[in-house]
Amino acid sequence: MNANRLSGNPLFPGLLCIGVIVLVFSAIFFWGQVSAVAAAPEATYSVNSLADTNDGVCDASDCTLREAIAAANANGDTAESIDFTVSGTIYLESALKILASNLTITAVPGTVTITKAPTAGDFNAIQIENAYNITLHGLTVTGMTGNTVYTGNGIYIYSNVDPFGAQNHIEYSTIANNERDGVFVRQGRATNFVTYSTLENNGRFGFYATGKLQYGSVIAMTLLQNNGYGAVGAYRSSIWVTGNDIVNHPIVFEQDSSGGAYTYIAYANNITNYATAYNLVTGTRYAFIGHNWWADGSAPGLTTEEWDQRLGAPVVEWLDGWGTVSLESGAHLYTSAAAGPAYPARNVAVIVNHGRNVYPFGNTTMGPAENMCSNYYDYFVVHASLSTAPADDWTVSLPVDDSPACNTEILDQEQIFRITDFNECTSATDPACWDLVGSEQVNINGQNLEVVGLLAAELQGVPFVAGSLLGSSSIPTNTPEPPTATATNTLEPPTATATNTPEPPTATATNTPEPPTATMTNTPEPPTATATNTSEPPTATPTNTPEPPTATPTNTPEPPTPTPTNTPTATPPTSAILYGTNNYGNYEVLALDVIQNTFQQVGSTAFGSQAIAQETATGFVYYFEAGTDGDEFGYWDPVTGANVTVRVYNPAPGFYAKRLDFAPDGTLYMMDSRDRMYILDTQTGDYVYQGYVSGLITGPYRGTGDMAFAPDGTLYIATYRNLYTVDVNTLRSTLLYTDMIPIEGQGTVVWTGLGYCNGFLYGSHAESATGLSAIFRIDPATGDETLLFYTNTVLNDLTSCPFTTASAPNNTTTGTAVTVTTP
Repeated sequence: MNANRLSGNPLFPGLLCIGVIVLVFSAIFFWGQVSAVAAAPEATYSVNSLADTNDGVCDASDCTLREAIAAANANGDTAESIDFTVSGTIYLESALKILASNLTITAVPGTVTITKAPTAGDFNAIQIENAYNITLHGLTVTGMTGNTVYTGNGIYIYSNVDPFGAQNHIEYSTIANNERDGVFVRQGRATNFVTYSTLENNGRFGFYATGKLQYGSVIAMTLLQNNGYGAVGAYRSSIWVTGNDIVNHPIVFEQDSSGGAYTYIAYANNITNYATAYNLVTGTRYAFIGHNWWADGSAPGLTTEEWDQRLGAPVVEWLDGWGTVSLESGAHLYTSAAAGPAYPARNVAVIVNHGRNVYPFGNTTMGPAENMCSNYYDYFVVHASLSTAPADDWTVSLPVDDSPACNTEILDQEQIFRITDFNECTSATDPACWDLVGSEQVNINGQNLEVVGLLAAELQGVPFVAGSLLGSSSIPTNTPEPPTATATNTLEPPTATATNTPEPPTATATNTPEPPTATMTNTPEPPTATATNTSEPPTATPTNTPEPPTATPTNTPEPPTPTPTNTPTATPPTSAILYGTNNYGNYEVLALDVIQNTFQQVGSTAFGSQAIAQETATGFVYYFEAGTDGDEFGYWDPVTGANVTVRVYNPAPGFYAKRLDFAPDGTLYMMDSRDRMYILDTQTGDYVYQGYVSGLITGPYRGTGDMAFAPDGTLYIATYRNLYTVDVNTLRSTLLYTDMIPIEGQGTVVWTGLGYCNGFLYGSHAESATGLSAIFRIDPATGDETLLFYTNTVLNDLTSCPFTTASAPNNTTTGTAVTVTTP
């Protein structure tokens, strides 16, 4: 298709596919500025090495990305480009700084990843400093650490120059798993665009801008998901957020210290799984957050007007433009009175196409898709200027299917409907939801039905649709009756939107993972006392264990086959040992029997540690020295009581090891106090940085607690008073339960240890005032907890049972049952 155009300037390609969602975008450029287009590149540098070196030469024999950028910087603002003849990962030792303007860096999306070297310090991956007209295309930027302006951001943009109409573009790129922001703009004196990209799993925001109200940023056709604090934030900076999928955030939009009319504008976004829609930190609210799809059914932080202007169904396709806009499907919205753009936004015409497989506000009276003669469309006008009145005399033009029936019964009969009061749509089958537009306001224009003479105030989130074919010559005026089959239809967003929403944890059905089958077949049925402990997973109940004891003849109708000799019955375990350690004093190691509810000191570590884990193959308990200056890694042998040092690091790695556990495949994972994940080699002590785990609690209790793997590979993390699961591939966390530890302790009470054993999680807490720890049994499927016993010292970390330990818990033990309400 042709490129979309704004004021005669081609801006972006018009078609984007995200899953099965098609988003069409015509960029609304800030305040009438003209696009500053660089001249044709005069030089191209081809990166042919994945090294991170710079010998001052970029040529056909050896050219790294750092060398190519240095060569472009040396040529000043001459238009240049960088491409890649290699693919793979570039491990940075320091930031890549772009200092000259008019540079384009292009990679095939998914082929070039930029991250930090395992031994490197904290910095930003790419820093654009006082340069403009920079385009970054197809890059993956991940794994940056730090939490300052100059550290932990994937891409950092700073500009203190004033080139008229300057732009920077980040497109078709993935910025993920960075400790601070995916993209951070500081005092940017250019318009910064992020389009067709993915910003996910970053520790703070997907995108954050600060500094200049007279310049702005556009985030469009981009997937923002699972960023730790919020999707998009702005401090005294103008933001337009349009046509994105925004999934799984504590805060969707945040504004701080705004200082101008409507400097934060967001519309036509599909938004799912959030706690707060809009958060104003300080200052006056200058925001327009209307015409979005809020999938959760409410939007805390919106004004009543913005909520009333919400979209009634997910966005399938959309387009915007000044004064006039036309979708390729044939829908139009225009006015002859529009005077064009003005600060900050005037007479912006927007069309949203919902398709015909979903129902605005859940009302099904137009019937199934096969009976419809048009898609559902939403037409609205964004007019954010406080100094001028909006243009009126708008025309809505809706395309009707070109079929004999639709032409005769719908087009010729001028059957076009709109929703004027969404409160009438609360019943799925109430025909009052859709109002027939009077014939005096309707024209036929080719294959379109047009509604003329509309005021801007009438176009504030108004769905339109042509009439439906309901088996008669024409639909009844004003009361289109649905066919009876429509009761089977449900208001579901498009499947692509669903795939962008990480399920809160459906995986909990597998959070009572089965141990090795050899032990399971021996003792499929626990004692009947299970019900009194309120902690047993459903699979442990007798009704879920179809094999009865072999001694029961009624349950063994074919005696020749399941003879007692062929079905040996094992005895439920009489003990299950986890180890806990104290980081202080004598570094005691306690053996905790979570079936007998006893503990005893069985040894000590060679140095203090808050990260211990037991290896199944050897039985060794590995541990890493506590503190940011910790420089030792070793293990304690429970059989001999000996401590063995595996590695003394010189210099110390510089992280504070806080969580440690073995995965079922024997891989040793470690996390530090800043929620960064590593893999440790038990033979050499070498560690490999994996990235930042997003979505965990921040603030003073960040990095507390422990981690534990279940036999099925599910990774659990207990931190502060919460319990999460983490996908070790994407490093995304999912919150399971909050406000756990339901006892009143002395002083601050938080999780310190977590282990997995016999189908349950076991957690230790710490009381800051008494220096004691309690041991809880936790049902991962329900969050129910049982207080088992107290120890005589504080425990800073726990191991899990080896994965070969039998899975059936001894249910004759007693404890104090405590129920935790799930979120």
